[in-house]
Amino acid sequence: MLNVKSEPATAMDAVGEPEIEEHEQKVNRYQAELAARIKAKYFSNKASDGGKNL
Repeated sequence: MLNVKSEPATAMDAVGEPEIEEHEQKVNRYQAELAARIKAKYFSNKASDGGKNL
């Protein structure tokens, strides 16, 4: 008989639901921070470093 270890079909099968939710929260937080930085840089009168845009 062959002894074959059962491995998950994909990487997502190996990760539990809490880890997936935690990762989604981190991604959402990152996207919100990035959006805020981009809006501040391109849609304000000040540069991101506090100087004036020319």
